[in-house]
Amino acid sequence: MSIDVAVMSGSRMSLDGLVAMLRAGSPDIDIVATAFDWRDLERRMRSTPDVVVVELGAGDVTWGLDGVSALAEREFRTVAISPRRDPVWLRATVEAGANAVVTRFDGADDLVKAVETVASAGRMVPAELEQGGEAAPRTGEPTLGAREQEALRLFASGLTIREAAFEMSTTEETVKSYIKRARRKYRAAGLQLGTKIELRRHGIRQGWLAPD
Repeated sequence: MSIDVAVMSGSRMSLDGLVAMLRAGSPDIDIVATAFDWRDLERRMRSTPDVVVVELGAGDVTWGLDGVSALAEREFRTVAISPRRDPVWLRATVEAGANAVVTRFDGADDLVKAVETVASAGRMVPAELEQGGEAAPRTGEPTLGAREQEALRLFASGLTIREAAFEMSTTEETVKSYIKRARRKYRAAGLQLGTKIELRRHGIRQGWLAPD
């Protein structure tokens, strides 16, 4: 059975690589559209694909999760490729509406399996989140919204509030609000991350921030 697949990524190199990987991975996969963002995908699709593969973080990470949410709202079935393995990020991807999540560290076989599973109306949750078949919070780690997580990551990486707002295409006040809410959730979970240094150290420990 042929599986019609659309592929969305913010990078031409990544887009071409994903297309080649999917075509080589299964003769049943038919790439029907490729795009750099949701609007581009809408223009290029001539019919509804069985699965949309969305790579997160190739361009704007926030755009990636927003893209997953937009697809879910339109009832598209999606496979998201996460740039990180940490449970906080994977959980945010699942909560955004992805039907399956793999990471950049997984192989072609995992991606093809995810596409086939989703095409068959199945769901594939990362092993890091499996607990009784559901995505469960990691002990000591609060569940953050995708935008809260991204604002925290950008700020902890060294960007100013203004620079983070520019990266997220929003206002400085909105970014401040995201960071305050995220810190409040951490405090409720018993973690005090009141300074930028504490945020950075915690982000590196948890894997959602790369070390220097």
